[in-house]
Amino acid sequence: MNDFAQIELHLALEKNIKLTNTISEVLSKYGNEQDSTILFRGLLESIIKLTDSEYGFIGEVKYNNDQLPYIVSYATSNIAWNEQTRALFEQSNGHGMVFSKLDSLYGAVLTSTKHVISNSPASDSRSGGTPHGHPELKSFLGLPIVNDDKLVGMVGVANKKYGYDEEIVEYLEPLLATCGNLIQAYKHSQQHSLIKQELLYYKERLKQLNQKAVSYSELSEAKNTLWQFNNYTFDFTSNTLYEQDSTVPLTKKESLLLNLLLSKRNKTVVYSDIRATIWKGVIVSDSTFRALILRLRKKVPNLLIKTVSGIGLRIELNSQI
Repeated sequence: MNDFAQIELHLALEKNIKLTNTISEVLSKYGNEQDSTILFRGLLESIIKLTDSEYGFIGEVKYNNDQLPYIVSYATSNIAWNEQTRALFEQSNGHGMVFSKLDSLYGAVLTSTKHVISNSPASDSRSGGTPHGHPELKSFLGLPIVNDDKLVGMVGVANKKYGYDEEIVEYLEPLLATCGNLIQAYKHSQQHSLIKQELLYYKERLKQLNQKAVSYSELSEAKNTLWQFNNYTFDFTSNTLYEQDSTVPLTKKESLLLNLLLSKRNKTVVYSDIRATIWKGVIVSDSTFRALILRLRKKVPNLLIKTVSGIGLRIELNSQI
């Protein structure tokens, strides 16, 4: 493994540890919180720090008599834009500010239930403008908070240096899932059973990540080698698969899975290690997991990927260039 790849791997691991540690802290501090203001303020502070944003808001999604969504924001940073907004915030303290303008960037999240990235809000057709005295809006990221396929909350953050991208959305997925559980648990006063289970999971996950930070020797050894099997050649340096002289079009996750199986050649790779490597802390369904394996098998039909029942996957290779 070259120095640049090692640095990249180290930075990715540091980010993963930071996220997992944040989730554990959020669950520990706010898992049993009965005060909505304290709960949402803690969640918002965590997300602002992880995204390097200047300010933001987070709240619960509700629906009016016409079944149109709106936000009751129990935590809004940097609210004192002017005397009018300061008075409104103080008046609504404990009850939550209401955001109901659907022709806006946050409204686009509510109506689509999908994330919204806008790095040029002033010229974005989805934007409804900003109130008088509002801090400058240079960039915006709106994220839906979903629980059991239902929109239960939303978070909006603004003004990350150099803007937002899809990578940060994917990075925050585990934390947003935790926020969804916390909001749902808060609404139904069922914090104890839900939060304890999730806290134990993320504490164990953090332990595993810290252990992985110690050494990547096996992976490093494999990455400096080309491996050839049947008509295939896999280049660990570029993470690319070739069939004779043609490149096999693999997605990033398919390449990661093949890389992992070849790096652990002639050994069974357990399912938990595969999930941790491919999704890095993101909890995915069994159907998503099986679909990835099926796609890879279809793209490399002459490569036998063996299933070790109930344990994991295995590739046996004997030839090396």
